[in-house]
Amino acid sequence: MIDSVIADLRTGIVMLADSERTEVAEIGGIGPRFRGVLAASNINPATEKSNDIERIWLDYIFSTNKRGVALVTKFKDQFGFDFKGKRVLDIGSGYGGLCLAAALQGADVVGVEFQKKLVDFSLENFHDFDVGDCIEIINKDIVNPETWKSLGQFDIVFCDNVIEHVHSPEGLISAVGSLLKVGGYFYLTAPNAYSFGMIRSECHYGLLGASLLDPNDAAVMLSFIRGQKTEYDVSFYYDYAEYVEIFTRYGLDPKHLLPLDGSDAAVARAHANFNEIIKDLEKVKLPDSIRDRYFERVRWYKNRFYADLNYFYGANDPQERAAIAQRMSRDYEINLWYFVCKRTKK
Repeated sequence: MIDSVIADLRTGIVMLADSERTEVAEIGGIGPRFRGVLAASNINPATEKSNDIERIWLDYIFSTNKRGVALVTKFKDQFGFDFKGKRVLDIGSGYGGLCLAAALQGADVVGVEFQKKLVDFSLENFHDFDVGDCIEIINKDIVNPETWKSLGQFDIVFCDNVIEHVHSPEGLISAVGSLLKVGGYFYLTAPNAYSFGMIRSECHYGLLGASLLDPNDAAVMLSFIRGQKTEYDVSFYYDYAEYVEIFTRYGLDPKHLLPLDGSDAAVARAHANFNEIIKDLEKVKLPDSIRDRYFERVRWYKNRFYADLNYFYGANDPQERAAIAQRMSRDYEINLWYFVCKRTKK
């Protein structure tokens, strides 16, 4: 349905909300005031001296407006969604790029952000485009019913790169089920902890094998590798079936946006990738306190993959084999799931 979603996530055009509706020369760029407050906090664009993890985080910060514009544009183009006059909620609004993009399309926008510093940054971002009156940012925890019960209902809710950081993912999805109007959309991205890409390099810290572990053991692993106690800012990684079950429980009908490869060649490719990853996983250096649990999880991962592989090769019906191959593509090759859910129940 949306073959070009990922390829186009960093394209788009930003329109200023002033009387002349001037195009920004730097597509999806950030303004001087926002750039200035970032610099004052020693946050500057990545350089050749930046390590891989620093570059990921810095690129994420400085692309906030590009990513916001791209996502709003995709909803307009692929779903025919007209933002003008609609109520939009961004959960985990961060640096404000999505809120800004929706407001510039005429939406009434509410952002909920738990970190006060990010709220302050986003307000400076909005100031550059003169849209502060169109956006309300709330510095609270969306999982708390006292936060969301006073917000009213929305036509569309976004939750992008957030769900794995909250203390109760189900609580967040439950809140969305109440916040969405019937027929409204919920857009959610969720990392796939068991994809080959995530196993090779966990998306937040770049650690081999960390996404197999529970958050406490992953924190021990991170601190051990960095040589000092380091916070691990990830709470939960759910699998695909768990997300679908939770969505359905709260009246949300989920669709996954990315195409899946149902060919025999895709399974052969996955098998080869799996064998290489297992070799790497078995070489990881770990503190004694988590070693046994780590290798127990590696064994679990091996058993999981081989069970799927045997199921595939045991299927004689071509349609069944294709369906199993697609599920394996979804579970092992896609690093980030892109869900769009529609609220179907009152």
